[in-house]
Amino acid sequence: MERTLRTTIGALVTILLMSGCRAADVMQPSAGADFQLPPDGVSATVTTVGRTFYADHVVIRQGGTVSWAFAGTHTVTFPGEAPDEGSIPATAAGVAVTRTFSTPGDYAYFCSRHAGMGGSVTVLPADGRLPADSTVDR
Repeated sequence: MERTLRTTIGALVTILLMSGCRAADVMQPSAGADFQLPPDGVSATVTTVGRTFYADHVVIRQGGTVSWAFAGTHTVTFPGEAPDEGSIPATAAGVAVTRTFSTPGDYAYFCSRHAGMGGSVTVLPADGRLPADSTVDR
């Protein structure tokens, strides 16, 4: 299992390097509490690796979407504020499910099937400014 995980992560890093993508191209806090968003600013993808969401934190603009691509059976349960379509019930491997986030804020989520498996989505207003009450590290 550990060897498979290392191989998978190594392959992802190689693909990112070959595509010219740098960590700074994805998300980076900057002066004035602005974030550099993913290239299109409105969509992000979270995958599952074992019992981990990867990336476990994504940032998008208001009205954007997050897709969860499942490599095992997992849920995406929002205990508080939720995206427009709500939580994602137990979903089998090989399936991707997308949710739309119309309201700025911080959205925590977890897998109800696996203790300790969780993540979060920060939705910035359309202007891209980080809200003053955001829990995201600045």
